[in-house]
Amino acid sequence: MYNQKNQPGSIQHLLLPFFLMVIIGAMSLVSYSLYIVEPGFSVVHLRMGKIIATKNQAGYYFRIPVIDSVIHFDLRIKKALIETSALSKDLQAVSVGMVVNYRIKDAVKLYQNVGVDFESIIIDPFSQEDVKAVVAQYNAETLIQKRHEAKTETIEALRERLGSCDIQLV
Repeated sequence: MYNQKNQPGSIQHLLLPFFLMVIIGAMSLVSYSLYIVEPGFSVVHLRMGKIIATKNQAGYYFRIPVIDSVIHFDLRIKKALIETSALSKDLQAVSVGMVVNYRIKDAVKLYQNVGVDFESIIIDPFSQEDVKAVVAQYNAETLIQKRHEAKTETIEALRERLGSCDIQLV
């Protein structure tokens, strides 16, 4: 007797791969629809480029696939390494290396005003400008003697400039 159910081209053999593809597609859609906010992070939730929400609480959240996107911001203390050279008051070349510890105060304002590449857009240039401005006030010899004072002036100038951009020096 001829059994049509066990033939390679039968409906049963075609339905199994179809259902597997549907299940895999549905699982992919569900996994793409969820995003995680970890402790110490903030997420700016965008819908077609417009900010619709900010999530600061850790947990799982939903987004509409393809239409929504999320941008993660690390609110924990981060460091930026700054290397620059400057001229002292008596035109002596001075090489300066410093570490800037900072944290984001308001992720939404920072994203709206600067974007996600804020370290190279504002932290590095502001740090270099402030170092050069402070170093230019001192002679090379005086700069060595008053190094701590120059450091304090640089930090205060940088704190004020970065504070207006929603970044806090730590």
